[in-house]
Amino acid sequence: MRTCLCLLVAAASACSQEFALEPRWTPGDAILVEEETRLEAKAKATIQGVWGDPSGKTTRKERYLERKTRAYRQEVLEAEGDRLKIVREYSESTKELLKPSGKAETSEKTAIHGRKVTIHRNGKTQLVTSEQGLVLGDDVGDATFFDQVVALLPKEPVKIGATWDVDATALGEAIFHGQYNANLMSVKGKGKLVDVTGKEGDRVAKLALDWSVDVEHTKGNAGIEYRMTGTARFHVDKGRFLSLDAKGPVELLFTLLNDRLEMEGEFRVTYRAKEEE
Repeated sequence: MRTCLCLLVAAASACSQEFALEPRWTPGDAILVEEETRLEAKAKATIQGVWGDPSGKTTRKERYLERKTRAYRQEVLEAEGDRLKIVREYSESTKELLKPSGKAETSEKTAIHGRKVTIHRNGKTQLVTSEQGLVLGDDVGDATFFDQVVALLPKEPVKIGATWDVDATALGEAIFHGQYNANLMSVKGKGKLVDVTGKEGDRVAKLALDWSVDVEHTKGNAGIEYRMTGTARFHVDKGRFLSLDAKGPVELLFTLLNDRLEMEGEFRVTYRAKEEE
C-alpha cells in the first residue's frame, strides 16, 4: 500500500511540474546526427515545346521520388547571448532522384558532402560557410533543415499534457532563411508535452508536434503547401532533440512562362542524434 501511495504521489508531482523545453548550446558539446527527408509524389508537367510538338504543349505524368540523407558530426564552437557558432562535418550528404525519363533511381553527392560547414548566427542574421566560401541555395536548406523543428519548442515552461502554439515568425524564419514574408506565407504550428521519463539530469520528454506551411503561388514563383505531424524525443536537461519521426501531405506548384509542374504526395522526415563517444 505504501509503495502504491508513493508512486501516486510521484506521478502527481511530475504532472504538476513545469519543464523548460529549450535548446541549450554549450561550447564543446558534440553529437552525431543522421537525418533523412523523403518526398514521394505524383507529378504532372505541362511543357511548352519540349516533349512532342515544338509548337504546342505536352502533358506528362510521372512518379517522383526525392530522398536526401545526411550524416554529420556537430560541435558547438561559440554560444553567447544571441550569437551562436556551430560546425557540422558531413560524412554523408546524398540526394536520390527518380528521373522523369526512366524508372531507375540515381544517387548523387550534394555540395556539402565531405565538407565542414560552419553556421554563424547573430539574432535573426545567419551566415552559412564552408572551406570553399559561402553556402548558397538548396545547400543552405540542407545544412540548416532541422532548425525548423527546433523552432517548434515552447517559449515558456510547460506541464505534462499542456499544449502550445508555435511562434509563427520564428518558425517562418527558420524555414525560409530570412526570406519569410507573412503576407505570402502562412506558417502555423502546435506542440504538446506528452510525457517526461527519467531522473533529474537525464530526463527525456516525449513531444507531439504539428506544423504547416502554405505559400501563395504567384506568377513565376512556386506555391507550396504541406502539413507535418509527428513525435519527437527531447533531452530536457541537455536541451537537444534525440529523435523525430514526422510525415504529412504536400502539394507543390511551379510555373515558368508557359510551363507548369504540379506535384502531390507525402513528405517524411526522420532524425536521430546521439552523443559522440
